[in-house]
Amino acid sequence: MANMKILKNLFLLLFFTSCATNEYKLIGITSRLQEIFYYGKDFTVTAWNVDEEQLTRIKLELKNSLAVQKLDNPKEKWKEVTDISLKDGSYILFQIFPESRVPAEFLSFKFLLNDTSPTKSYSYYSEILETNIRGRYYYPGPFYAGGFYGGYGGFAYPMNGRQTEQITQRIVHSYNFLVLFPSQEMKTNRLKVTTPAGNKIEFELSNP
Repeated sequence: MANMKILKNLFLLLFFTSCATNEYKLIGITSRLQEIFYYGKDFTVTAWNVDEEQLTRIKLELKNSLAVQKLDNPKEKWKEVTDISLKDGSYILFQIFPESRVPAEFLSFKFLLNDTSPTKSYSYYSEILETNIRGRYYYPGPFYAGGFYGGYGGFAYPMNGRQTEQITQRIVHSYNFLVLFPSQEMKTNRLKVTTPAGNKIEFELSNP
């Protein structure tokens, strides 16, 4: 039996592949039980230290988000996103994956990096179509085959086996927060996220 997951959102797939060493380790959540009301029992969170390659992809996602918003100054916002650069400081991407879409009131997170507040933040929503394919080869046999020319008979398996597949799909909801902090020279970075309910989510990343 084979299990395969296909993420059709190429951005997120490439992002996870290329920045595996930049992922913050989740230390814990003060009260996950309280957060289930807002995000569902299977919600997950991640945090990433963003490099140049990932920043390029994130800027495209931010522009996609701007394109569907009604803004008073779309040209200024577009230029602001275009000008985002790692020269600005240290960018961290915080992501939360709830079981469904959630109201804006559930997304007012606060961030601290080594007890330092961010200087700027951006956010956008994205969807991932996750496809699970479970398949196996099925042979309608074995059957008994008699011997030829006085040989012994035995069990034989037909050559025309067929594959059966079960395909399921679901939408993964992703709320993404690109947060800018002043550049810091620390051996270990500790990211603290405060949820709208007042709980603390802590991450840690050891720098090489």
